[in-house]
Amino acid sequence: CSNIDARKKYKLTIFTCFLADDLLCVKNFIEEISNYVKLTDVQLYVDARECIRIGLDHLRNFQESYIDDRISLEIRAVDTPTLFHSKAYTLLSHDEESGVLAIGSANFTKGGLFANRRGNYESLLMTNDIKVVNQFLSLEEVHNKYIKALDRLEEYKTSSFTFKYALLQQGRFVHKWSETFNQYFAIKYKLSEKAKNEIGNDVLKSLGFTVDAETISRHFFD
Repeated sequence: CSNIDARKKYKLTIFTCFLADDLLCVKNFIEEISNYVKLTDVQLYVDARECIRIGLDHLRNFQESYIDDRISLEIRAVDTPTLFHSKAYTLLSHDEESGVLAIGSANFTKGGLFANRRGNYESLLMTNDIKVVNQFLSLEEVHNKYIKALDRLEEYKTSSFTFKYALLQQGRFVHKWSETFNQYFAIKYKLSEKAKNEIGNDVLKSLGFTVDAETISRHFFD
């Protein structure tokens, strides 16, 4: 806060892979920043898998609690094919002439940014170079393709990484069986050229093996 022009109005933008389960920590952080800065808007960018884990309804309710507040809050899910691993915090004035960016290892979590004694050891690099701040916030090649409102997260297809992650987070595992159970749990051995030539099929079959051109396999489960 000491690296910006305190006379201006600001937007706070937070990028995090993981988010504190206790959203009161998030609220308290926003209020603390607003004690030092004329804060009008907060945008929170969170990995889509983390949004699902915390609960979309829970996040929507938290977002809506700011509707009548002097500060507006918008939570955006970053639905990249793999984990969105950014950890960054920015303040940018409305006229985009004053700002600060802190980027590093600290997630917006109890063990990350909010920790006092028992959290992780974190490091952050800070700059108030306004060109760098604006360039970072442009989110080039990310914004239109991967960033979604919370409501749009329910549109994902069943083949997507996000959908599979959501199932696992709920303690569910789904698999489409195309073969028998025994075929999946058979132990398969690949034969060497010597084995193919020297071991007769009758010998292998007598030991309970199924033989094909390249491999032998055996079922050990009833």
